Amino acid sequence: MIDVECIESVRVRARAEPDPAQQRVLICFSGVNHRMGGMAVQRPEFFRSGEAFDNMLFIDDLDRSWGNHIDFAAMFARLEPYLAGRRVFCMGNSMGGFNAVLATNYIEVETCLAVVPRFTVHPDYDLPDGEDRPYLEQIREWRFRTIEDRFNDTTVYKVLSGSSSTESCHTALFPVKPNLHHYVLRPTNHGLAIAMKQQGVLPELIGGAWDGRMSASWIEALTGKKVTVLSGPERPPAAALAAARLRGLAGSGLRRLISVVR
Repeated sequence: MIDVECIESVRVRARAEPDPAQQRVLICFSGVNHRMGGMAVQRPEFFRSGEAFDNMLFIDDLDRSWGNHIDFAAMFARLEPYLAGRRVFCMGNSMGGFNAVLATNYIEVETCLAVVPRFTVHPDYDLPDGEDRPYLEQIREWRFRTIEDRFNDTTVYKVLSGSSSTESCHTALFPVKPNLHHYVLRPTNHGLAIAMKQQGVLPELIGGAWDGRMSASWIEALTGKKVTVLSGPERPPAAALAAARLRGLAGSGLRRLISVVR
């Protein structure tokens, strides 16, 4: 592992030095933390998922700011030796998924995989934020209040979401776009990636995002989960989709949605 850069708000590490022969690069954005010895630390995630890539970059949002403290344009300018002329892919889990989507607004990304990204963690929206609240209080400036307008028209987005009521509060607010393939796996929660790892299917699930295999039926066959499609070419008619969403928003989840500030 190579230390590329570490400044106040961001740390970048690479699997290898840049080389003109490298054609495909995967950028992995870290989540909030891993629990190690009672301490919350950030470390490279999804290392095995990059085996098919010529290089990998690991980006840590050290302030746990959901990208609000990261100067994406300046960071990617400094990373040009690793990215220029390559096919770039990116991914992340939870906060990492949120930041991966943000990154597609600053560099050309072929495919972006976001696992259980929040729609927003801004306090005005009164949506569930799990264990993230202590970090939210340290965000100095909210440049990215929600993920709503951060999906461009050229990147292929693959979003995997949980089906619990707290997750549904977020997923129901995501935009609907032809290039945004948004799947809800039932039954799962915010620990979707951990559950898939324990089931032994996480590497293949992630690989399906890059090679075009990922679809609702393929995910169901691989994971044994029921899949609802919220956006993308497989999206069902509006009436069926609305019914599916309401089933997922029962109880406190629906009440929270009513309080959302647009």
